[in-house]
Amino acid sequence: MCKRDTKGFSLIELLIVIMIIAILAAILLPKYYAFTDDTRKNAALAEAKSIWSIEHTNYANYGYYPVISNGVPDGAGNTQSKLTLADGTVYTFDGTLTSTGIPDGNFTYTKWNGSVTNKLWTITCDPNGNMIETQGT
Repeated sequence: MCKRDTKGFSLIELLIVIMIIAILAAILLPKYYAFTDDTRKNAALAEAKSIWSIEHTNYANYGYYPVISNGVPDGAGNTQSKLTLADGTVYTFDGTLTSTGIPDGNFTYTKWNGSVTNKLWTITCDPNGNMIETQGT
C-alpha cells in the first residue's frame, strides 16, 4: 500500500464541525431574540414612564395635561407622538400615544418594537403611575 500525503481536513471532520456550530446556534439564537425583545419592552416602559412624568410635571406647573398629537404612520408602521407643554416645549416619542379623553393622566402608549416579528408593546398607565405592559402582534 502506498501512503498518501494528505493536506487539509476530511469530509467527516468538516461535517462534525458544522454540526457543532449548528447546535450551538440553535441553542443561542432563541435566547438572543428573547433578550432583544425584553430590551425593547424595557425601552417602551421607560418611554411610558417619561411620558407620565412629563404629563404630571406639566399638570403641577400649569394645571392641565399636555396636548397629545400623533403623526402619520410610515410604511413600516412607525408613528411619532408629540406632547406639547404649556410653555411650548415639544417632546417626541416613537410610538402612538392615546389618552382616554378624561384629563387625569391616564394614557396608552404603543410602540412598534422594530424586530423581524413586528410585534407591538402597549403600555397602559393609570393616573397613579401604575403601568401594565402587553405584547401584541
